[in-house]
Amino acid sequence: MKKTALVLTFLVISLISYGQKKVNVPGTRVWMALPEGASLGKNFTGVQMNKSTVIFVMEQKGKNFYSNTKDFKESYAQIPDLKVIDYQEFKIGQYPAKFIWVQSNSQKKAYQLVFGDSTFSVTIVSSYALENEEMGKKIKKVILTVQYERDQKINPYNNSVFSLDDAHSRLKFYRFPVSNDKFFMYTLNGKEMNLDEPRLSVTLMPTDALQTPPEEILQSIFEKEKENKVGISKVSNIDKIVNGYQAHELIIKSKSTQGKDLYSFIQLISNNRYQVLVQGSRLVDRKFDPKIFTELTNTIHFKK
Repeated sequence: MKKTALVLTFLVISLISYGQKKVNVPGTRVWMALPEGASLGKNFTGVQMNKSTVIFVMEQKGKNFYSNTKDFKESYAQIPDLKVIDYQEFKIGQYPAKFIWVQSNSQKKAYQLVFGDSTFSVTIVSSYALENEEMGKKIKKVILTVQYERDQKINPYNNSVFSLDDAHSRLKFYRFPVSNDKFFMYTLNGKEMNLDEPRLSVTLMPTDALQTPPEEILQSIFEKEKENKVGISKVSNIDKIVNGYQAHELIIKSKSTQGKDLYSFIQLISNNRYQVLVQGSRLVDRKFDPKIFTELTNTIHFKK
């Protein structure tokens, strides 16, 4: 019976994928076929099905699918007031996948698909109102069209007003959070985030932030840092030009919980239309060298 169900699942995936043009979800190697009326997310990573329904997509490099999903079904079964309607295991291309359909007491149903291998994991999730089974069918159909292009080079800045080039930087693009495609994360060699290693976030600021002097913005960040860190002090606070754009740079030193020196590198870079906030951090045993961050930020380019 289980074998028959799996064969039917593969048949369904083949049928709904056949003849449909797939589009790449920006910032990932995931491709999906979108129905009429659906579009790629504008402020998140995924698909906008309608005004109130979305499909979130998250790709995690360096995340082990096998260890990450070891207790996948069991973890759902242990959640109070949550009912597992269906659970299946199959393959997305050459990659093992786990697919679950659940219902909560909050009048919601949800799908989650996870697939990958020992080097990456992709999670696709969406929920819909209990009474809207038609939307549920559409969501499932879209999710099951998923295709993964392992060798695809990701350009996270396709839909952005600025770009960075990490080709010659030790910090490589890691991902942006699933809920915000204006927030870019960089880690050492693009690997899974390690708090002991340097990391950098790059955020497109709201346009009204241009009305606030950069010194005030960075001072407010410093005041916020003072609330959460010990032994904090300003190492430098300067105006500079970064790749032809006006910038203000603040470097902060504090103590980590392990007693090591923790340096925070902050830049606010702007042209006359947009402003980007860069925030990096690094634990050091010796003298701090900001080059680990500037070799990336010096490549910033605002699109015309």
